[in-house]
Amino acid sequence: MMMTNTVRISKESRHRSSYVVEETDGTRYLSTPKPPVFEEREDDIVHIMKETDRLDLLAYKYYGNAAWWWVIAERNDIIFPLNLPEIGTRIKIPSYEYVVMEIMA
Repeated sequence: MMMTNTVRISKESRHRSSYVVEETDGTRYLSTPKPPVFEEREDDIVHIMKETDRLDLLAYKYYGNAAWWWVIAERNDIIFPLNLPEIGTRIKIPSYEYVVMEIMA
């Protein structure tokens, strides 16, 4: 019996352009392309970090979608989402319209 693995990726996911790579030994893995780059723009929102802030909560607050936490991380060079900027640090939140334009492109 042959088993297949199905991976469903949302069209809004940063992994939407991923593809399966199969090595000569049969090993398979998911290759992920680089995420979009969110350049600084005049319509960026400035957010001052508070003790209770998390990237997923900020994404939900500004975009209505907690899964877009990676947009804020990319824009602010946050490599690991649990290592957040210090309280009081100003971070930039790309505008909703810009994010939709880049993600859905």
